[in-house]
Amino acid sequence: MKLIALTRGLHEPVDLFPNAIVVPDSAITLPGRPLFVPDFAPCWEARIMVGVRVSRLGKGIAPRFAPRYYDAITLLLRLIPTGGSGYPGALAAAFDGCIQQGEWIDIASLELEAPLTIDCCGERIEARHVDLAIDEALAAVARYTTIRNGDIICSATLPWSAEVAPGHMVEASIGQPGAPSPLPCLHARLK
Repeated sequence: MKLIALTRGLHEPVDLFPNAIVVPDSAITLPGRPLFVPDFAPCWEARIMVGVRVSRLGKGIAPRFAPRYYDAITLLLRLIPTGGSGYPGALAAAFDGCIQQGEWIDIASLELEAPLTIDCCGERIEARHVDLAIDEALAAVARYTTIRNGDIICSATLPWSAEVAPGHMVEASIGQPGAPSPLPCLHARLK
């Protein structure tokens, strides 16, 4: 399993040659486990990414066929070192335990053509399908690499960030306008 995260904001287009980071599975902390804040940087920032789970093998996928290749959506919390300089880009983006994976939500339970509402620690973000660009992101990644069952493609980083330290809790949920209640997704305890 691998995680490929496009380094684009929510409203930015997916480029023909997208900027992305490939994160090893050792960087992903599973739901319910604490997220340990390393001591190699004085300050840390948390960002929330939207990810989909790949459900079948593929390469060279056109965007219109991309929905056939993922079955669930989640939110992921990514720790980024701040407050200094000289952190190596690749290592600072993919160190062990730098990403907390949320609970998976079946795509069939959401209407992806309708906007999603994402609550991050009391702040609400509305994301339209066109802004998330899930299909375009998956197609862009599959142009260069084979995607496999269980891979995670992160299509966008949400416009939310917070300085974090040990002891903080970050919670986020996914819902839709008019739905009875949002689906809890991410509960990250930082230690």
